[in-house]
Amino acid sequence: MRVAIFSLVLTVLLALPAGLRGDVIESVGGKGLPAAATARSARGVDVEAATQNPQATFLVRVSVDRQDATYEQGELMEVSVESERRGYLYLLYRQADGGVKCLFPNQYDRDNRISGGHKITLPTSMSRFRLRIAPPLGDELLIALVTRQPLAAPTFGSRSLTDAPVTDVDIDTVIARGVNVELRGKPRSWGEHCVRIRTVPAGQRDAPPAVHQRLGLFIGISQYKDGSARPLQASHKDAQVMAQIMRQHGNLDGLGLLVNAQATRRAIQDGFEELRLKSRPGDEIFIYWSGHGGTCANTDPNDPDEQDAFLVPYDGTSEDIAGTMVLDDTMGRWIRALDGRKVCLIVDACYSAGQAAGKGAEPSSRGLGAREARRGDAITGDPNWGPIRSPADFLGSQMRRIKDIGQDDAAMLFSSDSNENSCERGDGVLSVMTYFLVEKLLSSSTLTLAEAYEHVRVEVPKYMKDHFPGREQNPQLVPEHAGKDVRLR
Repeated sequence: MRVAIFSLVLTVLLALPAGLRGDVIESVGGKGLPAAATARSARGVDVEAATQNPQATFLVRVSVDRQDATYEQGELMEVSVESERRGYLYLLYRQADGGVKCLFPNQYDRDNRISGGHKITLPTSMSRFRLRIAPPLGDELLIALVTRQPLAAPTFGSRSLTDAPVTDVDIDTVIARGVNVELRGKPRSWGEHCVRIRTVPAGQRDAPPAVHQRLGLFIGISQYKDGSARPLQASHKDAQVMAQIMRQHGNLDGLGLLVNAQATRRAIQDGFEELRLKSRPGDEIFIYWSGHGGTCANTDPNDPDEQDAFLVPYDGTSEDIAGTMVLDDTMGRWIRALDGRKVCLIVDACYSAGQAAGKGAEPSSRGLGAREARRGDAITGDPNWGPIRSPADFLGSQMRRIKDIGQDDAAMLFSSDSNENSCERGDGVLSVMTYFLVEKLLSSSTLTLAEAYEHVRVEVPKYMKDHFPGREQNPQLVPEHAGKDVRLR
C-alpha cells in the first residue's frame, strides 16, 4: 500500500494543475452545480454582505421549521432565533423581487427583546400574528439582526416598525445610516445570521425533488509570501492528493483546490462563500487544510481561551494578524454560514511548539514555525503571539459555541493533540497524518470519518515513535463522538 501511495502522489503531481480557479467550486465528472445564488435588492445593493458583521463578539443563529427551508404558497413559517447575548431582535426578509421588509417587531408584537442563551420562536403561542407564505415567490433571505441597544425606526427608513403587520424597509437607509453609522465601529454591539428560503407555488414542493450534494474545498500551502515563514515540503501535495482521492472515490459533485500562491486569505474566503452559495441545507461539505499556524492574543471576551489560534494563508503576515490570517473566530463564522450542511473539517497544520510549555513564555526571534520533518523547532518572533497551541485547540471553543446555539452538524479531525507538533514524513512525500489518512482511504471500499480516525490514531503515534523518538503526535476527533455519520468514501 505504501508503494501505491508514492505512485499516487507522483501521478497527482504530474496530472493536476497547481490549483483550480480560486473563486469557483468546479463541478466533478460532468455533474452540474447550481449557479451561485444572488443576494441583491432591486436597487442593486448587496443586502447580505451589508448586514454582516465579520467582527461580532457574540453569535446569533436563525433557523426555520423546515429542514430544506422550502415553503409552498399559503403555508405557515415558524422562525427560531438564538443569541449568545441579550439584546433586541430585528427580523428582515428579502423577497424574491428584491424588496426588503421588517417582519419583527411588528404591530402585533412590539417587544423585540431577546434573552441571551435562550431560543425565541416566532410566532409564539401568545403572538397575535402568523407568518404565511405569499407572492412573490422564489429565492428569498431571512436575516436575524440582534443589537445590544434598540435601534430607532428611522434607521430602517421608516417612521415606525410597529404601526403595521409588516414594514417596508429602505435598505439604502439601513446600510447608510444603520450599518455605516449607528453600528459601524461598534462590532461588539451587534451580531447577525441569515438563512436562505425557497418559496414555490402550492403543490410544487417536490417537483423536482432536492438532490443532496457533496462539495469539497482543499487548501495546501508550502510556500509563503512572507519570507519569515519557512517553506514546507508536503502541504501543497497533501491538498492535491486529498482532492484527487475525494474526486475519484469520495463521490464529490464539486470541489475547489487552492495551493501555494493561490491560497490567499481572500481566495479562501471566496471559496467558503462559493460553498455556501452552491450548497443547500442537508448537503455534505468537506474542508481540508494543510500548512502553518500560530497563536495571538485573544480579542474575544466570550472566548475563555487566553489566545486566538490561526491558520496562515499564502499572504498571511505577522504585521497584520487580524487582517491576513484565518483566526479560529473567522473560521468559526465561515462554518456557521454553512448552517444546515453536514460539515467535515480536516486540519493537518503546524503549530510550532517551541513555547508550548507554559503560558506567558517569551517567544524567540526565529520567524514563523518550520514544518520540516521535525516540524516545530522554530517559533514566531512577534512578541504579541503567545505560547503555541496545537490544531486540536483550533476552533475548539468556537465549535462549542456554535453547537450551543443549535448548529450540530460539524465534525473535525485534527493532526495532533494540545502542545504537540504535527510532522511531515522524513521523505517529504506527505504529512504524517495525511499519509495514513490516504492509506486508509485507498484500502477501504467504504469509510467513515470515525473509522479513518481509528486508523490514524494508531498509525501516527507508531510512526512518530519509530522515526522521531521523544516526540509525540496524537490525532484528535472533535467532538469525540463525531464522525460515525460522515462518509469519506
